[in-house]
Amino acid sequence: MIDIDDTLLLWDDIQKKTKDKVEMIYAGKKIYLTPHNGHIDLIKHWHEQGYCLYAWSNNGPKWAKNAIKKLKLKKYIYHVMNKSSKFLDDLEADKILGSRVYLAVKK
Repeated sequence: MIDIDDTLLLWDDIQKKTKDKVEMIYAGKKIYLTPHNGHIDLIKHWHEQGYCLYAWSNNGPKWAKNAIKKLKLKKYIYHVMNKSSKFLDDLEADKILGSRVYLAVKK
């Protein structure tokens, strides 16, 4: 499972447009988000290893699909969906979701 906001796209200085940023529309306004290249590389690596990758966002599947498209990751992602806020399972989240992975951004 791969989150979009502040995981694939960083909300650092959303008004500043640079060549490295991705233009997105949020609440009817253009914003500019920074791709987290370490996580993007990790997605490509996991895909090569045969993982079935899902992307999700609290901003909904439409937002997540657009982000995946803008980042040119469509061929790596199996499915896009809402970020889950609840789940029904006999196991705790860490038992079914596995380990959390987050690479710190190098500045």
